[in-house]
Amino acid sequence: MRFVVSIALFLPLFCGLAAKASAEEFLAPNQAFRIAAKTGADGRVLLRFDITPGHYMYREAFRVVDEAGRSLSLDGLPAAERKYDPAFEREMQIYRGQLSLHLVLPAATSHLLVSGQGCADKGLCYAPMTSTMVSDPSGQWELQAGDDPEGEFGVAPNVASLSRAPHLPTGRPKYSALLMLFTALAGLLLMSRRA
Repeated sequence: MRFVVSIALFLPLFCGLAAKASAEEFLAPNQAFRIAAKTGADGRVLLRFDITPGHYMYREAFRVVDEAGRSLSLDGLPAAERKYDPAFEREMQIYRGQLSLHLVLPAATSHLLVSGQGCADKGLCYAPMTSTMVSDPSGQWELQAGDDPEGEFGVAPNVASLSRAPHLPTGRPKYSALLMLFTALAGLLLMSRRA
């Protein structure tokens, strides 16, 4: 009986700690994956993805479409790391850190629809993300806010200077709440066995 009362008293605390630990463990997609673009002197667009440490993006999931609905060639993607992915049950090509693409755009292109998908090393795969990039007359590109910020890329820092490597957040998980939960549960089990 003492065990049941202990569980009833501490269960709300445990549930709250577990929920907090789960929420702290993974970044939002727009924090884990960020994007920036600028038009170079040669007229090509440099599209840069900043992938937070502890995360990766699938090579096969990248798509760039202009406002006329034409898919742009991504033949210039650099070599990718290979990783066996149990979700797909095959080896996949992935990118970590920073990925830069040079795109040749059709004349008068001012909107790009950029899509991609990534995962956290800790086991969470994010839903595919799609964001709109809009160019102003000077050739500067901005990420246009959409209706679903959780399903979009975040804005990469240092947009004006894409040649410098950005400062990326570490996205390190906080295990303290989860550790407290398991310790408390173990203590309750020990108390119940003594009674």
